[in-house]
Order: sequence, then C-alpha cells, then structure tokens
Amino acid sequence: MSNPLGLKPAQARPLVNGACIRTDLKLLEVEQDLLEEIMSTGVVIKGPQADNEAVMCTGNKTYALKYVETTNSQLLVQPLEDLPENDQSSQCSPGGPSSVSTPPGLQTQLNRLHQSSAAPVVVTATTSGHIEVLECGPRLELLHQLLSQRPYGLEDEDEDEEAGAKDEEGSSRKRQAIEDSGGSVQGDPVAHNVSDNGRRGLYTFQDLVQLVQASPQEIRAGLKAMGAVEVQGFWRRVDAEYLGDLLERIIYSARHQGYPLTAIPCLPVANDLSRGDQPTIVRHCLSVYGHPVA
Repeated sequence: MSNPLGLKPAQARPLVNGACIRTDLKLLEVEQDLLEEIMSTGVVIKGPQADNEAVMCTGNKTYALKYVETTNSQLLVQPLEDLPENDQSSQCSPGGPSSVSTPPGLQTQLNRLHQSSAAPVVVTATTSGHIEVLECGPRLELLHQLLSQRPYGLEDEDEDEEAGAKDEEGSSRKRQAIEDSGGSVQGDPVAHNVSDNGRRGLYTFQDLVQLVQASPQEIRAGLKAMGAVEVQGFWRRVDAEYLGDLLERIIYSARHQGYPLTAIPCLPVANDLSRGDQPTIVRHCLSVYGHPVA
C-alpha cells in the first residue's frame, strides 16, 4: 500500500497549516471501477431539476448524488513527494523493534518531535462532508416533455415542400448570378434564412444530453422506446394520427406501383407520394408497422 505522507508507526510528524487553506473542495466517494472510468473517460454532473437532486452520468449509467455531512472536520494534506534520506523520523529508536510495537508515551513523542528534522505534514484544505454516489435509473420525464413540444406532423411536410422550393429557387438565382458576373459569388442569403425561431421546440442529440438527467446510452434507449426519429439533425416524435395517414398512403403507393406489401421499398414509395414526405419518415413508418427484410 502506498504511503504518500511517509508516515511510520510510533513516529510523530509535525502537522502545520498551509499558507492558504481551501474550504471549497468536495470529496467524492466512489468504488474502484467507477474511479477508473472517471479517470479514463470522465463524467458529467447535471444540476438539480424540479424535485430531482443532481446526478452524475457516465457513458452508460446514471448516479444520484447525495451530500453527507460529518460531525468532525476533515483535513486534506499535501503529499510528501520526497523524504530526506537523513530524516530522523525514519530511524528506529534505541529500543529496537520493540519500540515500534509498543508506542512511547505522548510526552516522549512530543520530545522526539521537537528534536526531529522530519518534514511537516501540511494542511491545504478542510471539508466537513463528502458526496456519495448511488446508481439510479435514468430520469427521462424531461425527454418526453421536450419531444412533445413539436411532434412531426402534416405541417412539417408543408414546410419541407416550401424549403425544397426555396432551395431550388435559391440555386437558380445563384447560378444566374455566377453567369452574370462571369465568376463566383460569395454567400447565399437563401441558404442562411433559418432563424432561431425556426428550430424552437427542436432538439439535437447533444441538446438532449445536456438537458436530460441520463447517460447518452440511456437517452438513446429512451428515444428508441418512445418511437422518436432523427429528422434533419433534430430528434422528433411523430404524431400518431399523421403516422396512420402516412401508412395508408404508403400502402396505396405500393399497390399502385405493383410492389408486394411484404417487401415495400422505401425510396420509390417516398418519391411517389403526393406530398413531400421525407424518406426518413417513410422508413420510420415502415419500421413502426413492419420490419426490415433481406
């Protein structure tokens, strides 16, 4: 076992306060395997939300954090990097080995301490408690609330059609500008017309990781369980009524094109639909009501 302070049985060392003693440090009590994960990959601590206390998240687990106060102050001391070779505290007393097994009295230790040139143990911080960690389940209530703000539905199809028309119009204008100038143009106002209001109620996976008290792996499992789908970089729930209507149109398109209902191809059906359905949503609908085939 390591002995960073160089302490020896029945041999006193002076204890002194450092020039500046910190009181803002928090001790975290963890098991060895969790400590190794913290040191290798790191963790994220997410603050309290509503009635939930703060949690600590690794890549695949969530831990509740609880601060435990102690009745006595704990002293945090500075490790002794190098002990002097002539440190008198490291020498055995004239009594031989018996002096180690039978500690001398307090006054004798004090006398030896005053006569010793041993390096002092320096107190650099104090604390009156520590943080305990307890593995808990992911807190996904907020995930459901966030994705319920703006579920994907019919109005999104209309927006996709309008965006497609604007992109085509912008591309035409850009090509014309290049032809008129005889060279290249910098910037495209149409390509950058998406405002913050346009993504209100929409969340990327990174947004969800920052907001939801759960690990990334648990958040992905929660998204899968609630039937969410990633559309243009944002995770969305799909409106149930819209999904049922889309299924009917997929079946009609498949029959119209002569595809068997046991093997409906996603892309040809998505291109055949009358509305601007995204292949991502069509594929999601097929996965909800069916399963992939080889």
